[in-house]
Amino acid sequence: MNRVADLDGNVRAQSFQVVPAIIEPLTTVDVTVRWTVDRPRDAAAVRIFMNNVEVQPTGSLVAAVTDSTAFILSASLYTIQSALASARVSVDTSKCTEMIFGISLLEILFDLRVQKEVQRIGGRQREPASLTSDQYGLHGRLRLSRSIADIDIDFVISVELNPFDHRAYARYSGWSFDISVPWWAHLLDWLPPGIFYGLRKGEERNQENVTKPQILAGFQTALDTFEQGFSAEKSPYRVSTDLNGLNFTLCPAPK
Repeated sequence: MNRVADLDGNVRAQSFQVVPAIIEPLTTVDVTVRWTVDRPRDAAAVRIFMNNVEVQPTGSLVAAVTDSTAFILSASLYTIQSALASARVSVDTSKCTEMIFGISLLEILFDLRVQKEVQRIGGRQREPASLTSDQYGLHGRLRLSRSIADIDIDFVISVELNPFDHRAYARYSGWSFDISVPWWAHLLDWLPPGIFYGLRKGEERNQENVTKPQILAGFQTALDTFEQGFSAEKSPYRVSTDLNGLNFTLCPAPK
């Protein structure tokens, strides 16, 4: 009869190996994983898993790896699971450098761009554009006025690195806006054909179809400009945001 104790003592990893264990950044490497698990006959109900995929007690596999990757060999008996062994493929970043674009600089550049665009559309800023950052992305805050409408925009833009072309791309992970007008503007809707309603709907379409794409395009242009300043001998390996701003890890380009 099989017992849960089989996981604690009877089932063991005799060998577990990942080759190579260290790879160069900006490359895709085929690593070979080999394992042998001692599973006694009275523990036949125990199932073996590699990274949550069931495998035979003895075997090997080849995995294409581009970043640090963990391989975990485990055993499962009904609803009980226990790790038998683990190994990690690490990326050698000893020759890489860090480049940080501080949030203060990013906020200045953002506000200057907003000022230019607001002037172009004949609006005004009720307060300077705000930009902060954390591990979730770049958080923007705009407080604008145009005609009789006050427009409040809040957004979060995350920055991700495409592993195929090693370029940084901006995308929205949060977007909201609110349009408010003086109380007396609602009186316009008493007059046909709903003048205020038409103005409000037009402004809503403008925010979704014009302002929102423009903001994203502006951040993408900034990312492209930053990347153009990198040495031709190094390429972005990792990009992230934190409280300090936008961080690039630059590594020697593969030859």
